[in-house]
Amino acid sequence: DIDEVLSETIDFVLEYHKGEVKGKKIERNQISDYFLANIPWYEFLSTEESANFFIEPLSSRLMFTALKPVDWAFKKLKERKEAWHHFYAITARGEPLRESTEQRINNHFPEIFDKLFFCNHYWPDFPRYTKEDICTEHGVSLFVEDNPRYAIDLEKLGIKVFLLNKPWNANFKGQEHPWIIKVNTREDIKLEL
Repeated sequence: DIDEVLSETIDFVLEYHKGEVKGKKIERNQISDYFLANIPWYEFLSTEESANFFIEPLSSRLMFTALKPVDWAFKKLKERKEAWHHFYAITARGEPLRESTEQRINNHFPEIFDKLFFCNHYWPDFPRYTKEDICTEHGVSLFVEDNPRYAIDLEKLGIKVFLLNKPWNANFKGQEHPWIIKVNTREDIKLEL
């Protein structure tokens, strides 16, 4: 995954919006769902407003300077790439964010990813893909994710998933999902297969 795995995207989005959505304060620990209208006290948001909360900052020029990659990512991925691992970046983002996302990935992670895939989850005008479809087609056997719904879907395919501990997966019941390993820090992720 890209967001919340390779960068702390939520922090950037909150900073971009000065901690507000439509004039109402919102903090990181309140974000229990990426679709803001599913969060108590934010049900008043439309589908478009919920999506634009993320799309607008990720489309801005500010993204290139303010959205930093996590410290460990490039070094760890480069080590594993040199050990003959193959990496794919698979994101729920869509085609309208392709150019800026590709540029950012190429700047911060040169020659790491074999391919970058866009699922187009919020763009009905483009073909939609699931992370499961992409992983199946490309033989992905290990995934790093922050969204429990995606993690569960990937686990059903026999894919080992490291789930980064985030407010929106606080209620995840790991004992029900043996192929999903919840980790508190990225350093706890073991990329060895």
